[in-house]
Amino acid sequence: MFPNDVGRGRPSPGVWLFATLSMAVALLAVLIYATTTTALAQGGVIGGTASGDFCIEGLVINHEEEPLAGWVITLTNGSVLTTTSAPKPDEGDDDALGEGEFEFLDLAPGTYTATIQLQPGWEPVTPDTFQIRIREGRDGCVRIRFKVRQIVEVTVYKIDANHNPLPNWNIEARPGPGNFFAEPVDGDTDSDGKVVFHLTPGEWIFQERPPQPEDDMNKVQFMPVVPPTGRQTLDVQPLGEEDPPYIIVFKNEIVNDGCVVIRKFGLIDVGEEGQLPGFATQTNTYENGSDPRYGFGAGGWGFKLLRKDGTVARKGVTDAEGWLRFENLPYGPYTVVEEERPGWTNFTVTQQDINVTSGECIYVPFENEQDDSGFCIEGRKVDANGGYGIPGWKITATPLTPGGYEPDAVYTDGLGEFKISFPRNDYRVPGATYEVCEEDQDGWLPHTPKCQRVTLPEWPGACVQLEDFVNQQVGHSESQKYDKGKMDWDMGKGCSSVYVAKKGDGLFAIGAKFGVPAQAMIDANPWIRQQPNYWLYAGQKVCIP
Repeated sequence: MFPNDVGRGRPSPGVWLFATLSMAVALLAVLIYATTTTALAQGGVIGGTASGDFCIEGLVINHEEEPLAGWVITLTNGSVLTTTSAPKPDEGDDDALGEGEFEFLDLAPGTYTATIQLQPGWEPVTPDTFQIRIREGRDGCVRIRFKVRQIVEVTVYKIDANHNPLPNWNIEARPGPGNFFAEPVDGDTDSDGKVVFHLTPGEWIFQERPPQPEDDMNKVQFMPVVPPTGRQTLDVQPLGEEDPPYIIVFKNEIVNDGCVVIRKFGLIDVGEEGQLPGFATQTNTYENGSDPRYGFGAGGWGFKLLRKDGTVARKGVTDAEGWLRFENLPYGPYTVVEEERPGWTNFTVTQQDINVTSGECIYVPFENEQDDSGFCIEGRKVDANGGYGIPGWKITATPLTPGGYEPDAVYTDGLGEFKISFPRNDYRVPGATYEVCEEDQDGWLPHTPKCQRVTLPEWPGACVQLEDFVNQQVGHSESQKYDKGKMDWDMGKGCSSVYVAKKGDGLFAIGAKFGVPAQAMIDANPWIRQQPNYWLYAGQKVCIP
């Protein structure tokens, strides 16, 4: 080789090889950098995505999440691109955009501004313009969405009987049945008695509230004229160019200074001992002569003042001395109604008709005496064949609260009637819930549920009434057998309407459509407890209370 070169300071062959390889790697790195820079400048490939292959996919929907076609969207980044949300595609066209969809293709990385062109009568739910940044190396399209809602203007006027505007009245618009994607709104009438609402399509309920007075002495009473209930319903739908605007009117008549004073007496039978000390009250006289009873003021007793159409004009409870006063009433006829409280005997009628005029307050006394009745449940056992009572049938009541009072089983009498009695002086009884069941007997088929759930009142008095337990002897008409709530109930009793269940219906969902709480739906349709998980079957009749 070259032995003397080492001595003269020349590198060995290994060193020459390492230096040559290092220079080659450096040159290759420079070449890759230059190639990459050129590729970026000329639309080359970065991270597997060509800079001209970026895209934006979008969707336009309304406030009820439904797609909207025909909406114009622009995309700005130096230049302006425009597209329109697609209509519903034809069947079988798998490559077409879905309804309400749009897209921008062949985009380069950068920051873009997307804007939707609002159509007349619509407003944005989400912003109608926003920025999007497309980063280098991104995989897949950027996805965006515009959400808008249609707005319909409804004008409400508030006037008095002489058509003068009434300012500062609060008008509330709240969604009606089926209007699930809206929220209540309210506003006060201006000096012209007007308030304007911008509402989404659907059913709306409008209700008025008078302005709050500075004090009770300045309170003014208004008698509703149009509508008489102070409440209106309107199906708000988009208007055409020639359709008149929505305008509704609340009209009231101002009246005041009518007055009713109610006194509630709880009576005490003093018998032969005469008047009790401390009860400085009157002796009451009835058609059959003087009655040795003395009254004390019964506080906390509820009363309603009803108009002649049955609507409530006022309601309240008596104070500690049994007094209740209704002032600033419109003149005219009313009915004063006291609450019915179990465990009390009425000595005056529970409803009294009066006529309110100017000049003085009308005094209306009510008198009751507490009785010795207890708690009880009553019912009847009936043969479906002819409706006769079935005697000797065992009935049990089981408390649903652990440790509750357990009454003895009872048997129906010759008319099929039974009564389960509870003690008056046991704290476990008032307000307790029981499951009352009939005993199974061979040779009989149930028509109605074998058990009913009832809750005793908080106060003793009238018995809780059960629905009839109905059975049929084996061998009679098979078509009348009880079959999980599929019998033809007499749905007219206590029902405002009857709904025939469809496939997929649920009891609580049906109640929600009619604005009825879940528990009220169960109480009106007790047979549902016999069906697994409260399921409904198509064709079953549902009572809407």
